[in-house]
Amino acid sequence: MSINELKEGEKFALLYGIMLGDGCLSYCISNRKEYHFISVTGNYYSDRPFFEEVVIPLFVHFRGKQIPLKEKPKYGAIELNFCDEEFFNKMHKAGFPIGEKGIDIQLPISFQKNNLKKYIVQGFLATDGCLSITKNNNYFYPRVVIRTTHKDLMLVLYRYLRSLGLTGNFHSAKPRPRKGWRSKRQNYYFQFHGVNNLRLFQNLIGFVNSKHQKKYEGFLKYHKQYEKMRREVPINLQKKERELINKEYVSGVI
Repeated sequence: MSINELKEGEKFALLYGIMLGDGCLSYCISNRKEYHFISVTGNYYSDRPFFEEVVIPLFVHFRGKQIPLKEKPKYGAIELNFCDEEFFNKMHKAGFPIGEKGIDIQLPISFQKNNLKKYIVQGFLATDGCLSITKNNNYFYPRVVIRTTHKDLMLVLYRYLRSLGLTGNFHSAKPRPRKGWRSKRQNYYFQFHGVNNLRLFQNLIGFVNSKHQKKYEGFLKYHKQYEKMRREVPINLQKKERELINKEYVSGVI
């Protein structure tokens, strides 16, 4: 996507959503000097295009400064980490917490009142969500999924997507142990199954992380070929054709 097509408030909401997923504000004092850190992390193997095309340009738009992308192959991560007191305060004033985001984080009313939830969802899904494709009864099946520990935030976004016509469910999941933490945190997730939900999500929200967009486009090609086979191939011959289509999809031919 091109962020140049977005209005100012939409850009900020998108960046806020990205920060909600994999971002952090941190503050410290060292040698009597204050430091206001902003950081965002991503996957070393799959998120570089997203950072170069969306995340970095958003920060450059608001700060007027370039930011080097740090690679951490040992940890499978890429990272933006910089000091900027002015932007730090802008994010915090908008409602973003300093330090650990915690389980009680809320979506600020300003984003809800100004019809900006679409861009929050875009950013949040791009970092903390996925387009999952799983095989079910000889057919690959799509799911739009977001999973996190922030129940109240999740419910706001889930209800928003339901109001747009998507049909899905909200779940609690088994707490996951966190490295360095004594206690486990309760996880929550929502998911929207099937081709109709997937198309509706793409039309009304859209994927801003290119890895999700490519997966979406690849699945649609597969789905069209699969449905064409079901219409045109006699039932007694469909098993062989179905196996071939599934094999081509897995191998990346489709």
